[in-house]
Amino acid sequence: MKFFNSSFIAAVAAVAAVAALLLLPPGAYAHPMGNFSINHYSKLALNGTGIHIEYILDFAEIPTFQLFPEFRTGTSESKPQDLAAEWARRLQLSLDGQALPLVLVNTNVERRPGAGSLPTVRVTLQLESPWPGSAGTLHFADHNFPERIGWKEVVMQATPPLGFVGTTIAMGRFGEFDVFNKLIPHGGAGDVWLSLQKTKGQSDAYVQSNVWQPGGSTGWHSHPGHSLIVVTSGTIKAYEGDDPGCNATVYTPGMGFVDPGGDHVHNLRNEGAVTASTITFQLIPAGAPRRIDAPNPGNCPF
Repeated sequence: MKFFNSSFIAAVAAVAAVAALLLLPPGAYAHPMGNFSINHYSKLALNGTGIHIEYILDFAEIPTFQLFPEFRTGTSESKPQDLAAEWARRLQLSLDGQALPLVLVNTNVERRPGAGSLPTVRVTLQLESPWPGSAGTLHFADHNFPERIGWKEVVMQATPPLGFVGTTIAMGRFGEFDVFNKLIPHGGAGDVWLSLQKTKGQSDAYVQSNVWQPGGSTGWHSHPGHSLIVVTSGTIKAYEGDDPGCNATVYTPGMGFVDPGGDHVHNLRNEGAVTASTITFQLIPAGAPRRIDAPNPGNCPF
């Protein structure tokens, strides 16, 4: 009787798995990069106070077969769960060369059917890091499975606010309204003042207190409805996403301006040496997000 060690048996099993995949007809392969790949996806979302990272490792049939033998006969999630902390430690995040701590807050393991009756595994890590609130160059590195083939995709979600905090003072819901006002100066001399606003459907109204530290920025964004903005301190420079010249409109205390909303992408910045602030009234469709982050339009150097 011949006896074989576990390494020999594992090698034979792996060869058998590869043979099963090679016998599949063209088009039966489950992964664009092939059945040998480990694919990486990282999405970094910055919200002004913290950084959230969604990190996905997608193991094709052969890596799943080699790394997670328990998935061949059952649906155990223990090994990927145990390895999640190690994978998280191999991710690096830094700001201007200064390392930022990454905290693993959640792990999800999915077992999915693959080609040749072999399973595949997708592991999703949710990580958080504090944001120091200063501008700089953010660097992210993924050191997991450098020897394996597969694609790596890193997505930065829009352009976040930096050194900027918006606080909701009040919020209320309005039904439909149709308001028209006019003022004719006494004696009929001078310009006539008119105001007209009509809505269809319910609306949410927000009163916002916005504060910029020196160098602070709202990031590029839009709103689904219009805003009336009053500067209460400091100096605000408004940049428009569709202005190829990246020209700023300057607003100082006591001045007001209107953001028309809709697809109007803009960025409000404090380029001065003191804190700047505004009070803003916004009217948007009921239930809609108040702010919509936008990709950098590329017309400005920031």
